Amino acid sequence: MLQNLRNPQSAEKREKSSKRARNAPRPTNAASPYRNVVKDKQRSEKCWRAGCIVNGKQICIGYFCTEEEAARARDRYFLKHIGEDVILNFPRADYPQNTEEIIIEKSKRLHSKMQKDNTSGFKGIFRNGKNGWAASISYAGVKYRLGTHRTREDAAKAYDVKAIELIGDAAVLNFPRSDYA
Repeated sequence: MLQNLRNPQSAEKREKSSKRARNAPRPTNAASPYRNVVKDKQRSEKCWRAGCIVNGKQICIGYFCTEEEAARARDRYFLKHIGEDVILNFPRADYPQNTEEIIIEKSKRLHSKMQKDNTSGFKGIFRNGKNGWAASISYAGVKYRLGTHRTREDAAKAYDVKAIELIGDAAVLNFPRSDYA
């Protein structure tokens, strides 16, 4: 029989700590009475995020203005993609019986607002030291760096072109869409 020579009591300690973790109370700073809904203080004081973990992957369903909107979006996502045997935040009768009729709306565009410390006046543009203005955009968890430009306007145009390429008609642009037609 092999023994753990470094710490013979480690298995017992691990068992106790895992029991303690399962019974630990939820953190009160981000808790919501709804399942898989947390307050996202980084985006806004009035921003709620709906998400879940499926097969070890964290999925962000979206950002919403109210807890209830986030909870309902989570329920619709679970019914459509996970199945009927899940615990919902609201009664099953609130949703269509046929899962094909369930519509998952896109999250509100709370993240499309410019940051408070944005000095350029354009979305996705920031000062890059003394070298000029840099443009970047994040989409689907990937950050695209669009280079450094001499003027804010050039950087904003580079941002707009990439936003149209990635997002399409739903993209929030710095300049009118007619400039890129």
